[in-house]
Amino acid sequence: MHTNDLEAFKWMLKRCGKTFGKKVDDELVEAYWAALKDEPLSTVERLAGHQMRYGKFFPKPSELRPKADRAPEDRSEADKKFRICEDACIRSLEEMRQHDYAAWLKRVGSNSSAGRINEQFGPSRVYYDLPARCWKRA
Repeated sequence: MHTNDLEAFKWMLKRCGKTFGKKVDDELVEAYWAALKDEPLSTVERLAGHQMRYGKFFPKPSELRPKADRAPEDRSEADKKFRICEDACIRSLEEMRQHDYAAWLKRVGSNSSAGRINEQFGPSRVYYDLPARCWKRA
């Protein structure tokens, strides 16, 4: 953005503030300007409009940047290890369901989502959707 865009930028932020019930003062405008001044005003306005139409909260500066320009999601090493262990446990449960149904039912319990799907649709209709991370019926 160019310094000539500051007034239009301020107006756009105040309009966002009215939409989400947030008070936009000069300090907030300066902080957002510092974070977004390298982006074209048209891009920021387009993304702000999208947030006002579909968002639930006043947008953070990162939400007013194109997705390609955002920082990558930072996953800690512990989070990665947890996911690997969780995936192994789920695969083990799925294998147990296929080969030893009684042990699987005892392990997951009838009050779990898997147990409820099992009671309603039968054991052959239950599976764990790993990408969605939930039990589903086939």
